[in-house]
Amino acid sequence: MSNTELNFDLEPRTLKVTIFGKPYVLREAMGDAVVKYRNKVTSAASLSSEGKLAKVGNIADAEPGLVASCLYRVTDTGVEELVTEQFVRNLPNRIMKRLYDTIKEISDMDEVETKESLMKQKKDIEQKLTNLENKDEDEKNF
Repeated sequence: MSNTELNFDLEPRTLKVTIFGKPYVLREAMGDAVVKYRNKVTSAASLSSEGKLAKVGNIADAEPGLVASCLYRVTDTGVEELVTEQFVRNLPNRIMKRLYDTIKEISDMDEVETKESLMKQKKDIEQKLTNLENKDEDEKNF
């Protein structure tokens, strides 16, 4: 590794947003919001014993959750208050989608998939499935 220093500005990236004539602030997603978002996405998917996607659950719940964790209403006194997920769900989809896409962009959440990264994910998932199957078999033997 090189001897270069890493310096980060901890001030989150923000954008002013107007929704229905009212001021909001959209902030980049913090680590906790990204983890919760990714957990919602991955927990919605189920794989078959062959390692193929068998079913997709409530994956759509991930988007409004992410937006709600990054969108702040600006009050008349200038205080920024986090909006609720229900507020986001009540927005027209064209607005929610634009906010979601913008959050992913300013938060560097779009990871580039490569064949190698996908093969590693597949191998990891297959190992987890094998471990679960072995655990289930062990429990049957008791």
